[in-house]
Amino acid sequence: MVKPGSGYRELMFSASEEIKGLAQNDLVVVCSGSNDYSLHEFSSTFQNIKNFLSINNHTNILLMNIPCRYDIPNSLSINKNISILNKRLKKLIKTFPYSSFLETMENRIIYMKHGLHRSKLGKKLVNLQHAQTFLTIFSLKSDPPHSSRLAS
Repeated sequence: MVKPGSGYRELMFSASEEIKGLAQNDLVVVCSGSNDYSLHEFSSTFQNIKNFLSINNHTNILLMNIPCRYDIPNSLSINKNISILNKRLKKLIKTFPYSSFLETMENRIIYMKHGLHRSKLGKKLVNLQHAQTFLTIFSLKSDPPHSSRLAS
């Protein structure tokens, strides 16, 4: 589901029906939050993500870090807040067994001139990270537990 320009809360509310039907062999990739850039919104974004993870603990969730913003005048302070939020999210995700955190490279050079969207190179790098993460998540699920290997 793609909702350009939406905030985290709106995106998760829209996706809730589709996610209810997913199981532990499915995967939801969440890339959102860069439109929630006011100081007030960052605290509610954290809470919205936490609630989303709690409600949807029946399926795999890959939460991508919130991308930096290089397109607004006070981007340095906004990006500092985004960095703090991403650190909090990385810690939070450890408390949800079917969830993972994907920390993408955040460097101005992989963004387009306008500073909001990633360039072709940036998108290729993220796609490579996705592929590696998907393989890791699903290979862990297909490997039998150690105890059953020993029993056979």
